[in-house]
Amino acid sequence: MNCTFNATLTPQLGLGLSPGTGADESQGSGTGAGGSGGLWVTFLLGTTLIIMCVVGMSGNTYTLIVTRSAALRRTGSMYVYIINLALADLLYLCTIPFVVCTYFAHDWLFGEAGCRILLSLDLLTMHASVFILGVMSLERYRAVAKPFSAHKTSSRNRRLVSGIIWGLSFLLTLPMMVMIRLREGKPTVAGSVKRICYPTWTPEAFKAYIIALFFTSVLVPGLVIVGLYAGLARRYWVAQANLGGSSHSARRTRLKQKVVSMIFSIVIDI
Repeated sequence: MNCTFNATLTPQLGLGLSPGTGADESQGSGTGAGGSGGLWVTFLLGTTLIIMCVVGMSGNTYTLIVTRSAALRRTGSMYVYIINLALADLLYLCTIPFVVCTYFAHDWLFGEAGCRILLSLDLLTMHASVFILGVMSLERYRAVAKPFSAHKTSSRNRRLVSGIIWGLSFLLTLPMMVMIRLREGKPTVAGSVKRICYPTWTPEAFKAYIIALFFTSVLVPGLVIVGLYAGLARRYWVAQANLGGSSHSARRTRLKQKVVSMIFSIVIDI
């Protein structure tokens, strides 16, 4: 999902974010990327990111406009989460122009504050999006398993949950915000100086942080979401199996297949 953080991990772009990859090494790799092959890769990747940014901005802005509808707010149970998900995507998309600029410049041009803000925004929105998707999956499951209980959940409670999600996402992002620094390498032959965003912690600590991010933003939320949708599929399957009458067996079979296909596609999309 997040290109900014991945980009900062790539030394040849001149902004490597990895303890043990020095500023001088990043500079050497950056100049090597200036060949014809590297230019084509940079151009294609930059163009792709720009298209992603434009399409994503348009889609999420439209989502925010649609969710302003009073009728949707009265009838929709998860519009609060949809708004927060769209905001998280928009915040992330705002970082893409800086990534594209860095790809073309092979240098970090936005200062130490840019290192802290842009890289932190990337991690913040990644966690917020994943956690919101997890909560939305839980809401869907509750709507099927306990429909009356789910209906009692107020929009105020959903706003509170959204606030907790953003707070937790910020706490998980805080180490990156605190430990990142801007470093300058030695002047090149042409006299230019390349800059990189560089964490000040040890390689072991950096590796432990990345592993922790994998568990908090990929593994655990992914297992929870898959488990919830598997539970939904099981409930639909059991409900259809309990329908009486052999004349409806073919219809039930088709419905089961549709339900399983739908849930599988949702999980893959997430």
